[in-house]
Parts: sequence; structure tokens; C-alpha cells
Amino acid sequence: MPNKGLVLNIIGIILQYSLLGLIYYFLSKVIKSVYTDLNQFGQRSNSSTKNGINKSDLHKPAKLLVVDSGHIKLTQTSFFLENTIYLGRNEQNGIIIDDSFVSHEHASINKDQHGYWLTDLHSTNKTYLNGQPIAEATLLKNDDLIKIGAVTFSFKG
Repeated sequence: MPNKGLVLNIIGIILQYSLLGLIYYFLSKVIKSVYTDLNQFGQRSNSSTKNGINKSDLHKPAKLLVVDSGHIKLTQTSFFLENTIYLGRNEQNGIIIDDSFVSHEHASINKDQHGYWLTDLHSTNKTYLNGQPIAEATLLKNDDLIKIGAVTFSFKG
């Protein structure tokens, strides 16, 4: 039977080298992550999609600015957009428009990898984008005007 002290020494050496290996592994992962992030940041700032949308803009929160609220009182004059936001009269909506010409769930704005999409949810009085009624999900561009009932929003994306 080997000496008990010798066995403990060997275990100690193994543990030290294992810890050293784990530290090197951790540092290599951190360096690789930083390198990947910096590389992606450089690519984002230099590239754009075929629709002219800067990919880095997809990471900034878009917002709707109230251009004209008509006779309707809204809680805010600007609304930051999440992944999905609903507009309408229903109290559960992200943007509540208390107007008799607005359906309870009138429209939605959804975010995906291409940008923000405006969809009319089969409302009675339609959703207008730049003065035209929309029939299907439509990709929003910066400064698009969205009209729902008496309220007009400007999309900033």
C-alpha cells in the first residue's frame, strides 16, 4: 500500500492541473465570445439588408410617435414597441385608443428578424398606412404614418 501522504500529494497535483486547465478553458471561451461580438458589431455597422434597413437598427427599440390624436386623449405621446403590441379600444392592449371608430383589437405590430410588421386585425374601419388601407401584414419603414380611427402615429424604427 502506497504511503498516504504520497496519494494525497498526487491528488493535490491532479486537482491543481485540473483547475489550471479549467481557467484556461474559461479564458478561451471569454476571448472567443469577445472576438465574436466585436466581429458581429463590425459587420452590423457596415451592412444593410436589401430593403435598406440597417441591421443594427433592429436592436434599437422602435417607437410610435403621436402625430395627431384628433379628439382622442392618449396616455402618452410616444410608445416604445415590444416584440408584439396590440392597438385598439380593449383595456388589455398595449396602446389603447378610446375611439368609437376603433375596434377592440384593431391592429398589431410584430417584430421579427426583418423588422416591424403592421397587421390589421379584421377591423371594421381599417388600418391605414401612409393613407392607404392595408389588407395584409406590411413591413414598416422609418417615418411611415399609421392611422387608426382619429389617431395618426409616425413609426420611428
